[in-house]
Amino acid sequence: MLKRFSVSLDASLLDRFDEYLRRRSYSNRSEAIRDLIRDRFARRAWEENLHVIGVISFVYDHGRPQLQKRITDIQHACHDRIVSTTHVHVDRDNCLEVIIVR
Repeated sequence: MLKRFSVSLDASLLDRFDEYLRRRSYSNRSEAIRDLIRDRFARRAWEENLHVIGVISFVYDHGRPQLQKRITDIQHACHDRIVSTTHVHVDRDNCLEVIIVR
């Protein structure tokens, strides 16, 4: 359930916020404020060493020499933080790697 509330901002701060919205392609201020609040709570949980789950995803050219080995070596070195990985062959040249981390 969404609840509505008001926020008062200095004009210059609102201008900066609106520029932030444009740069990040937000469709409205509410969406951006929700993301900023969630981000702050996530940072706080991280600072307090609470459980945090994240996703790392990237696309890479599997033909680059030694890249897959380097990715695997990094994952093995961080095995205590990795919950799961998924490897997807996107096309003939590219792979998508999704790593769920704790």
